[in-house]
Amino acid sequence: MNEPISSPNSSARGPGFRASALDLVVFSVLAGILATFTLGYNFGINNHVELLLPILRQLDPGFCPGDFAVNATSGYEVRFYFSWICALLARILSLPGAMLALTLAQNVGVALVTAFAARDMHGRETAAPLVAVTLVLAVESVQLGQAGFLRQPYGWPVVFGLAWALPALWQGLRLRPYVALGFAMVAALFHPLVGLETGGIGLGICGISALCDGKMTGAARRKTALRSAIALGGLVLFAALVWGPTQEQDGMTARQFIDVYARFRVPHHVLPSYFPARDYGFMLAFLAASGISWHWWRRSSGIGDRLVRGMPIGAAMVLALLLGGWFFIEVFPSRLWAILQTFRLVYVLKWFGLLLFAGTIGRAWTSRKMGERASGWLLFLPVGLGEP
Repeated sequence: MNEPISSPNSSARGPGFRASALDLVVFSVLAGILATFTLGYNFGINNHVELLLPILRQLDPGFCPGDFAVNATSGYEVRFYFSWICALLARILSLPGAMLALTLAQNVGVALVTAFAARDMHGRETAAPLVAVTLVLAVESVQLGQAGFLRQPYGWPVVFGLAWALPALWQGLRLRPYVALGFAMVAALFHPLVGLETGGIGLGICGISALCDGKMTGAARRKTALRSAIALGGLVLFAALVWGPTQEQDGMTARQFIDVYARFRVPHHVLPSYFPARDYGFMLAFLAASGISWHWWRRSSGIGDRLVRGMPIGAAMVLALLLGGWFFIEVFPSRLWAILQTFRLVYVLKWFGLLLFAGTIGRAWTSRKMGERASGWLLFLPVGLGEP
């Protein structure tokens, strides 16, 4: 395990595999459509019901005027803009048609950003982009906190936000802070936590990675870091302008809020002591496997160290936020940290890990060595056989 699978540039590499940008777009669209219908699509079932109530109120202001749940969720700030967009589409496509269109869009969007991110990471001549799309759409993987979704069987603001937030994260890795800011702002309209937190991580990666880039001049490093800081400030200002007017004070203290929200309503998302021990074990194993694949990628890629350096910076930022999510909930209760739901950010670690695994599998498939090609198939087979 200390040696990487053969380098893409090595003589051990087998026949070339090259997918054009059009190939990746077509494959991602087909994979997103296929995932929607073959891996399960729901409408109005389980948690999806709570999304429909504020949308129905947007469509008809007189819908259930005396119902407590409808009145409470119709002003719920996290889904305000998502409900408005769904209602706008529903007037054209009907509500079931709008939710199906959004589900297709979110799955295709996540597939597209995954494909092109994997191509940037692993080069144009590996099967890694196609493998990455398959892994991200088909493998549930780790669920520490039960909220690290990359795909859902229905139109869901978190996942639709991810279709915009993951590009923000990736553009941060590529040291493009203003592009990352634009994606993060759109993502925040669909889900503020996903857009703002993921965008903030992407901009943090951009600034820190630039300062550590020995190949850039000192002036260029400072300029990129300054742009990242300006973009981060712009993201905070955007949040205050767009989401500030929708906030309502409930009058509860931090302790009362955590008791009601974290300990009673969603302990499976917010309270680390409530998470099953096995989920921690799976998470540690996933991180270890991701680290091995990152080591092989660093040893074998000829892409340069900018992307290689940025990914562990982002992973370290997420792990620090997870630690804060434990300390400021279990040890020193904080209302803000309960609202942040930092364990939702497991999706960042999951996405990074699956991108890395795709590179390992893709390099194995194109190797001339039978042992490496067989190992690639053995790594990929569980995607079709079941979980984990």
